Amino acid sequence: MNATKPLGADPCDEIETLPLSRGGHGSVFTGQCCIMEKANRLTVCRPDLGKKFGVATRFNDDHPSVDRGIRRFLIRLNDGWLDGAGNPTTFAPKNAQEILNGYAEKVLGTNTGSADAEIRAVMAANWALRVALPVWLDAAKMHAEAEQLRALPEFVTIAAVYGSLSLVRTIRSKAWTRRNEALRRYDAARSDASAVAAAVVVVAVEVEVETVVEAVAKEKLTPVVEEIRRGALNLLDRMIAVGRIEGDGA
Repeated sequence: MNATKPLGADPCDEIETLPLSRGGHGSVFTGQCCIMEKANRLTVCRPDLGKKFGVATRFNDDHPSVDRGIRRFLIRLNDGWLDGAGNPTTFAPKNAQEILNGYAEKVLGTNTGSADAEIRAVMAANWALRVALPVWLDAAKMHAEAEQLRALPEFVTIAAVYGSLSLVRTIRSKAWTRRNEALRRYDAARSDASAVAAAVVVVAVEVEVETVVEAVAKEKLTPVVEEIRRGALNLLDRMIAVGRIEGDGA
């Protein structure tokens, strides 16, 4: 895929269908953009969005109407799913461009105040620690640890999230140990995908899945990745909905 427009191209020319690519692309449009740069640029190219959310002043600025947590989430997806040319990476969905592009306008207007930002953060923590991470732990055959996390009471405050981190760090330490053992076995046999999945757990705690996932057997871990992906997109939709008044979609 060619995710680049010719130099000197009008930044508003077909902006809504412009393919995305990994990374930031500078302060001036040169033919490429990531998901957040596109959201930002839409407020310049579409008068209705500029009037509603404010017109961006620079191509690579973070638009002030976008919630910071949602911004980080989408950047992770953008840079994890796409390479520098806009092609899907190993475990990305084939329609990664279509999925990501669908959020460029939706994220505008999500900065609805600190109270809503905390609600989103708690939602993300509940999903990451009590839902997504146990899936990875099960894939690594760390079932007891997975059940420990699933048994955590639902977080309702940020303080409650911080209160769980001691357990998370303990599990991460165990996962690091299994990771090192698994990678040694993997180097020797290159067949123990379930053990190598322990490496994913360590990184998943930091929401940095892509690099380690690419080192393991795609066929065996694809169902796990797809389950996590579905949950991540569902979470993103719920985070965007926080603070929205009915009928107030972007």
